[in-house]
Amino acid sequence: MQQFLATPDSDGHLDFFSNLISLNIYNSENAHEIQEAIALKAGGAAPAERAREIRALLKHEITHFLDMTTTAWGGQYIFRKLRAAKSLNCSDEEGIATQRVFMLETTEVDVHKALLSTSNVAPTECLTMRHELLDDERFGMVLMINYYQGEKRCHSVPLSMLSLLEANATASEYLSRLADLEVNDDAVFRKIEGRMIEDRFIRLLNDPDRLEYSALLHLTRIHLSELPFRDLLAFVSALCRFALDATDLGMAAMANVIEASARNEDRGRALSMELRRASARPLLYFKTVLFVYGWMNEMDEPGRDAYLGLIQTDPHKAIQMLWVKRFGIDESALNLERSFMPASKIEWLKEIGILSDARIYEESFEANSGLLDHTPCGLLDFDQLKLLDVFLKDGTKITLPNRIDINVQDYFDENLQLFSDMQAMYRAQIPQRFYVGPNVIHINVG
Repeated sequence: MQQFLATPDSDGHLDFFSNLISLNIYNSENAHEIQEAIALKAGGAAPAERAREIRALLKHEITHFLDMTTTAWGGQYIFRKLRAAKSLNCSDEEGIATQRVFMLETTEVDVHKALLSTSNVAPTECLTMRHELLDDERFGMVLMINYYQGEKRCHSVPLSMLSLLEANATASEYLSRLADLEVNDDAVFRKIEGRMIEDRFIRLLNDPDRLEYSALLHLTRIHLSELPFRDLLAFVSALCRFALDATDLGMAAMANVIEASARNEDRGRALSMELRRASARPLLYFKTVLFVYGWMNEMDEPGRDAYLGLIQTDPHKAIQMLWVKRFGIDESALNLERSFMPASKIEWLKEIGILSDARIYEESFEANSGLLDHTPCGLLDFDQLKLLDVFLKDGTKITLPNRIDINVQDYFDENLQLFSDMQAMYRAQIPQRFYVGPNVIHINVG
């Protein structure tokens, strides 16, 4: 399958234009064993290592698909994508503006390689992380995460949308490995293999080519070091979903808290304005981790133990509790829009009348969102999730057990020219965000 704008993994990817997944390290020769791996269920026979790896890769890429089709962020991305696709033949001011708005989303997804600075020091040897706000003319207000070994700054990493998306997908991938290991009857084997899985995770954190994607994982591991590995991954998954699915009203309320916490008032205001227009969602994740850490340090020992226990048993509830009890945000501000906004967004997508995103989003959201609000993708069986079929490297199609009834090969072929035109539009534009700068106090709209 031809690849357009996609997630960065070499083993597999989700294409952002088509919503289709490709597993790039497998071909038709592997199709039978992939179908067998998909058919395995939690609590059944223990998967062999090969099957565990197939399932883990699938869960990684499926998490990207679910983030796109079951969250507020995904609905906004698809809406702007479809409007841009419909405007491709429009050269008037409105068409150009529509394409520029879509570039807000693609610039967040695209990698900020120009801002990344690394060294040969292993990131996990950097026990201190500090951050600063950078006003960059290309990417707007960017939060830079700096890794320190003692007082030496060893790495500087831009926080981007890929940081958030990859954190969630990686958490699902490793939760899948752990869940498949847990059904093995050999306790010694489980312990040895569990240690090997965690060591593999550490190697990922230390990969200098993946620092932008692992920054939030590293941040969470440092600040919640008391959590066992499995619980850490479950918390990452819950917090990623909280950030990706935050409502407009909830983001505006949380932006006030985040703005007040910034040391640089002007830049803090500018970054908070991004939140108020439902952007900069990775910032919600980042600040929530810091706020959880700070709040736990303010608690007495019994309160701290109780809250840490809640993080382990119900991370979604623990995250909401932070914002409601610690910062006094009305719970309705966080949740009220969920009763009506998803249906409205689906109608908006249908009205645009191009591609099949409206149908894909509707079917995925209705079947999957309730499950994901309480359970990470990595811990769900494949037949519990409603999904599109998946491609292998050579174009072979893998059928999922609970599938959205779209022939993915026909869909891709029929829309190939449109996807190519969208890619050309995307590549022709300079990656740039228009945003409210740090020195802007108000905007005249009249």
